[in-house]
Amino acid sequence: MEKPKDNRPPSSAKRLNLYIRDLFRSNLHKEDIALFYRQLAILMAEDVTLMEGLAIFNAGHKNRMSGVTRGIAERVEMGVSVRESLQKYPVVFNRVIIEILLNKENNAVASDILNYMADEIEKQGEIQKMISRTLLYPAFIFIFLILISMINFFLIIPVYEEIFSNLGTGLPSLTNGFVTFVHWITGNIIYIAIAMIIIYFILKTSSIIRASAKAVLSRLPVLGSICRRRTILAFSGILSLLLSSKIPFSDALRYSADAVEGRVLSGKIRKIVNRIHTRADLLKIIEQSAIFPSSCLQILYIGERKDSLDEAWRLMAAYFEKKVESSVFRLVIFLRSFTIIFLGLLVGFMVLSLYLPLFLTSGVQIFQ
Repeated sequence: MEKPKDNRPPSSAKRLNLYIRDLFRSNLHKEDIALFYRQLAILMAEDVTLMEGLAIFNAGHKNRMSGVTRGIAERVEMGVSVRESLQKYPVVFNRVIIEILLNKENNAVASDILNYMADEIEKQGEIQKMISRTLLYPAFIFIFLILISMINFFLIIPVYEEIFSNLGTGLPSLTNGFVTFVHWITGNIIYIAIAMIIIYFILKTSSIIRASAKAVLSRLPVLGSICRRRTILAFSGILSLLLSSKIPFSDALRYSADAVEGRVLSGKIRKIVNRIHTRADLLKIIEQSAIFPSSCLQILYIGERKDSLDEAWRLMAAYFEKKVESSVFRLVIFLRSFTIIFLGLLVGFMVLSLYLPLFLTSGVQIFQ
């Protein structure tokens, strides 16, 4: 006999358990999400339903994404709708993915969208790794210099202080400022460490704080340009896929606008999309928005005349992809130059701070 379904409301303990698990799973690795998208795309291409696909994931070996798939399945068993269960994990399931996954007639479109999103995540990861590799060597040198300065502070500075005390004078202003700064660091090292741990924990667990930090970074000169171009790139690429899959024009625009990230530009794109009701409105409203360059407007104009808007948006996505690559290349060159100059100034300051007393006691008058 089939076991009757338990319609009792879930216990508070079970809800609390789900909440705690989700709290510490809000910052999944991008690589895990991209791999999950590709696996789910394969299942969608084989006409496997979403819940069947999640059951396959739950039956397999455990990984970081297993908690997400189990959490969705448990919520559905508790009586929560599939849409609401997916919405509990916005890092993995944005609005366009939810809409496409819940539309049972568009499994092929869902597969294409998931593969495209996985490609974008991997490209974003490559950009982050490139920037991280650029900053790795300067960071190592900076830490090494800090260690050397601390050793000099504890071994050399006390000798200088004793010599200048016997001479009846104080340390030079530059050295005295350096000593005061190091004294402050060593005296508050515990509070500094606690503050850094708290900040790291907040950034790790709070999606609102991370979104606000990204919004601030998106307003910086070079990083802002990269963020804006990546937002337009994502919008253009997803819209091209949806239009080529014969999704209705208004739905394709809305899904594409919901898929883009970036609080500043994504809001502007949504406002534009809300004003577009027919294909005839497209060019005029986009031109008034001043978000897209004139060269892209010409591509869209040709695509509209030839009734191939999907190809026009694909070409525009390729255009912005090249722009993002060139912007990242310039950013890497700037970071390398800036870190070299910064480290040079830092080394010069430390050398002067540590050896200026030696020069003065030797009778070498470098500074008045």
